[in-house]
Amino acid sequence: MPPDVASQDAPLPPAAPPPGVIETSYDFAAELLSKLGGSNFHCGWWDSPADPRSLAEAQDHLTGKAIAELAVGPGDKVLDLGCGMGVPALRIARETGADVLGVSVVPSHIEEATRHAAREGLADKVRFEVADAHHLACPEASFDAVVAIESLGHMDRPVVLPLLARALKPGGRLVAYDYFLHGSASAAQQAVAEAFRGIALLSEYPRPEQIARQIADAGLDLLEFRDVTDRTSTPTYARFGRIFREEVAPALAAAHSEEFLQGFLDLFAGSDACRGPHHYTQWTARRPARSGATVDSLG
Repeated sequence: MPPDVASQDAPLPPAAPPPGVIETSYDFAAELLSKLGGSNFHCGWWDSPADPRSLAEAQDHLTGKAIAELAVGPGDKVLDLGCGMGVPALRIARETGADVLGVSVVPSHIEEATRHAAREGLADKVRFEVADAHHLACPEASFDAVVAIESLGHMDRPVVLPLLARALKPGGRLVAYDYFLHGSASAAQQAVAEAFRGIALLSEYPRPEQIARQIADAGLDLLEFRDVTDRTSTPTYARFGRIFREEVAPALAAAHSEEFLQGFLDLFAGSDACRGPHHYTQWTARRPARSGATVDSLG
């Protein structure tokens, strides 16, 4: 099994939301997202506008895309950074035979993920641990791959990326799904994106060139950067808005104020009107086994 990674000694970098804020937010998010889509806490992936997948099916499809990018097999060790309730980690273990460690700062999610692994008979292959990514304490070259599905946005990337680079074995891959802001965003799009950033507790909206620089500064080679907004976040939040308006808001009305729920309705409406102002990327980097790499695309 992968090694323990937690360390509680160092202070949190100021650019990232405190773990307690993330925990409180995701405790509510678990209730909300389960009503919107299921147990996956990330966007879906549709291959085309005519793709008939449901939201839950598309979320599983994105996980499948991540697994293909990880390129791991039996006996390999994978770190799932920001593992949620463990659905992607368990699927990685089932489909590849790899050993997986999932980490999160939300104890309730780790408890549920651990129960889920036991129910599926995967407790010997998948382990979950409460840990802050800013203070990973695993030995160097511990993992063959790291996957970060919409988790880096909550973190101070210049702090976390070097730790992940150190944790990877030479030639090991880091596969990330992350939000960014395109340079051509209009004022209206930027306003909606900033509202989303506040609700989602994202530390920043990096530009593509900033992501590339942060990856290089961490000692990683950027292999691929793909803007997949039209296949992921745009259709996801259009569906979120419809489901929230028709099903979720009425169900939550007794527990939350009208003003609180209207904020979500306004956010989804604005996001849909701006057609996904926050762009969404799939990128893959590698700890170099030797010097030199080329980037397939960046934009």
